[in-house]
Amino acid sequence: NELHNALGKRERRTVSSYAMSQVAAATAKAAFRMPRGKPKGGFRLRGLPRMPDYQLWPRDAILELASREVDLWKKNQRLPPEDEERKEQLLASAFSNWKKND
Repeated sequence: NELHNALGKRERRTVSSYAMSQVAAATAKAAFRMPRGKPKGGFRLRGLPRMPDYQLWPRDAILELASREVDLWKKNQRLPPEDEERKEQLLASAFSNWKKND
């Protein structure tokens, strides 16, 4: 009880009434705001892991195979089996279990 009295009473702010037109205008403005600057991140091919430098990924070879795979996919074709095996080997060759602190 002594602690309660020592802190004093909380001051409450008065709430002003909002005009609904102002609220609607503010939310509409926020919804259609364009982001500033460059878009964050970049295009990432689906199905590929993140490839941080400290895990020693063969990034160039993997991205080359992935772009070839996308080109073939646009033509309704699949990656040849030897390229599919190469891709699996490249994905397995990195140290994906390494952490940044290792």
